Amino acid sequence: MLVTEVKGNVSDKEFVNMPKDYVVINWYEAFKKIQRLVSKEGREIGIKQSDKMLASGLRDGDVLAVEDGTAIVVEIEAVDCIFVKYDNVIKAVRITYEIGNRHSPIFFGDTDEELILPYDKPILAVLQKLGANPGVKKAKLRSERAISSPSNTGGGHSHDDDYVHPVPKNYRFEDLDDHGHNHSHIHSHNHNH
Repeated sequence: MLVTEVKGNVSDKEFVNMPKDYVVINWYEAFKKIQRLVSKEGREIGIKQSDKMLASGLRDGDVLAVEDGTAIVVEIEAVDCIFVKYDNVIKAVRITYEIGNRHSPIFFGDTDEELILPYDKPILAVLQKLGANPGVKKAKLRSERAISSPSNTGGGHSHDDDYVHPVPKNYRFEDLDDHGHNHSHIHSHNHNH
């Protein structure tokens, strides 16, 4: 079977009571344009993502098709990840700078005060030296929680102008001191001479 569009989400009313068969993919395969996969129950599935699909990538719980009354559902595999919590923007900037400098994708965790990235021993060591108190556990890296492009797996330096970086709904750019305290809003200045 060839899939060219997502039919919905496993939580949608029409799929909730339907039997399910899962296609397990790695987080970095969510943006792979063409894939040939086999479901847990042995169904062969070809995926050719349209530009519309690629805009968000495959997500955990996406229904790819319905075959013989069974929903074929994407399952993002849980992998070892580094978790870092931060309590102010200054700390977050320092952490994300070091992670970004190593071209690792970064995701928000379950809260907007937690960052997750794929496990990498050298990055873990850097975060420990920064005093970021990183932890390691298995998690699903979800493209909808990405801060940096999840399609950048560290192999090269690319900037995809079409990628929209999700930002939490309540995020505000504010002027914070070194302790994360808000004193005033940032003012824009034009320094072109």
